[in-house]
Amino acid sequence: MLNTFYLFGSLLSFMLAFVQILKGFAARNWILFGIFMSMGIFLIKGYLILNRYWPEYSHFYALEIFFIILIGPSLFIYFNMLIGKRFSDRRILVHLLPSFVFLIYYLCDTVFISLTNPTFRDLNPDFKSRYQPLYYTVSFIPCFYLLVLARNFYKIFNGNFLRIRWPFHIFAIFLMALFSTFISIFMGTRFLLNFQGHFLELYQALLFFFSFIVVYTFFVSQIYPITFNLLSETMIRLQYEKSTLGRLDTKVLKERIASIMEVEKVYLDPNLNLKSMADRLEISAHQLSELLNQHLNTNFNSFVNGYRIEEAKKLLLNARQKTILTIAFESGFNSLSVFNATFKREAGVAPSYFRKQNSVN
Repeated sequence: MLNTFYLFGSLLSFMLAFVQILKGFAARNWILFGIFMSMGIFLIKGYLILNRYWPEYSHFYALEIFFIILIGPSLFIYFNMLIGKRFSDRRILVHLLPSFVFLIYYLCDTVFISLTNPTFRDLNPDFKSRYQPLYYTVSFIPCFYLLVLARNFYKIFNGNFLRIRWPFHIFAIFLMALFSTFISIFMGTRFLLNFQGHFLELYQALLFFFSFIVVYTFFVSQIYPITFNLLSETMIRLQYEKSTLGRLDTKVLKERIASIMEVEKVYLDPNLNLKSMADRLEISAHQLSELLNQHLNTNFNSFVNGYRIEEAKKLLLNARQKTILTIAFESGFNSLSVFNATFKREAGVAPSYFRKQNSVN
């Protein structure tokens, strides 16, 4: 009976995944597609293991590791998009990189096995895999992301839980997901904790929670089709209510920031900090920090260093008689090591190579 429930959950999850793409090719839809596909793969793999299907091909069950690593960053990016936070392609890549690094390794390993081994059998009678060292750690990844989301939710909803009649099912899904990751961690570390004799019980519990989450999400989406729109709108509204910028004209502030950076070139002052710049704008340091974070999608150090690096590039090309150290100081940096590290991070190459490369071109 339960095995049928797991199979139903996996098929329903795949259906929900493809429905997201049918809605359109927006980034949010692709992320939800990845989340539901991850859950569907995990559930179908569990169904196959419990029914002892295709043990000679159990190597392919390890593909679930890719989806276990993927689902945490996907949830994090999705819920941040709900509140209007923008992610650069580079930042998204940083979050998704571990999952794709594993996928490349897994595909190479699969090719190697096909060339050297007569079978793709991987699991032993204790359900131990060649990938067991990875199972020790990967379950911590979605758990970490869910805990970060829990902290962010608390910060947004703190003081508003009783004032807002928030849909219970959103929190129910979230709590079930968090509890599922704890079970997954116990499963992954069962050989370290001498808990391997309870694998099937833990696995059954995990599959049940995952299947229930999928079915619950499906019914919520049918009964309350605007649930996730409500989530997005309410979170944005609460953030605005808590904002310290409510009475300030952010458009004027951004113009003043551009002026003092591009005309006055305050970034050339190596002692410039968040408070001194906020004082110039006649706002608090907290307000300036929020303005940079929410409206310019950056932080103070990255914002100022961006201007400094552009200044350094001009000096490297137009003042070739000056040394790298001199240019570092004249650009607003007070340390050569910090300058070199920041320049390489922003430009992709060291300052000396940048000058040499552009002198050739």
